[in-house]
Amino acid sequence: AVMAILVGLLRCFGWRAYVVMVSAEAFGIGHGRPAVGAYNSSGLPSAGQNANPYTHEASFCIFGVCMPHINPLPRDTLEALEPVFASAEANMGFVPNSMLTMAHMPQLPMAFAMLAGVVMGADLAPQLRHFRQNVPADSRADEALSPDLVQLIAYCVSLSAGCGYCQAHTSHSGHSRGLDENKIKQILIYESSDEFSDAEKALIGLALAAGEVPNGSSGEHFEALREHFSERQIVQIVGVISLFGFLNRWNDTVATQLESAPSEFAHGVLEASGWALGKHAG
Repeated sequence: AVMAILVGLLRCFGWRAYVVMVSAEAFGIGHGRPAVGAYNSSGLPSAGQNANPYTHEASFCIFGVCMPHINPLPRDTLEALEPVFASAEANMGFVPNSMLTMAHMPQLPMAFAMLAGVVMGADLAPQLRHFRQNVPADSRADEALSPDLVQLIAYCVSLSAGCGYCQAHTSHSGHSRGLDENKIKQILIYESSDEFSDAEKALIGLALAAGEVPNGSSGEHFEALREHFSERQIVQIVGVISLFGFLNRWNDTVATQLESAPSEFAHGVLEASGWALGKHAG
């Protein structure tokens, strides 16, 4: 009962005011993440590291309850998405919290469900017929991030993930949408650069951390974002990061040949920072 009251208070007043940092290992709760340097280039524990690299990184937990960086929305407040949730529940036996979190962008769970369905082997045609009459309105569409910011996020996560193809695409697309060339060149020194606003620095920090393997994002990244962005915008930021997680894996795995326009841009702008065409030469 006490725990239920605590959790209720946290949900009511915001997790952040009551969060304490505790070691997941020390208390045997939650999930720590590997400390920096826990793995070598072969994916094995580095010299001097324990066989289990989940050691001294802290999680945002209180009394054994670890909080998400973005709270899922209650299902009963998302009537327009009920067809999506009902479909997921029929297939999985429950509605995943990931979909309830995506619902801060009302159309994202439906779009994701259709992509996931096709990738997992389903026919898109009946999905389209099923969902077509139920596409939810996005009453906060005016909060959508500007195209240059979207490409900035996409470039940063691709840079962190090491996908040269996506780095070329996103830097080229970003520049064509108003992203300054000096910003592209100074991403890796963004914290000390005068080229970036505090809002840009906050989203760059998350994108670079989220592109790492293992994922390096933390509660502090989201605290920084909330100084400048709404919850809907933060979900879009994570959505862009996640979309390029898919594209980074796809293009690096199949060694997609880089097209001439982004190739020329990358050779002119990115090479000084260490970019190379590599496997994407075709």
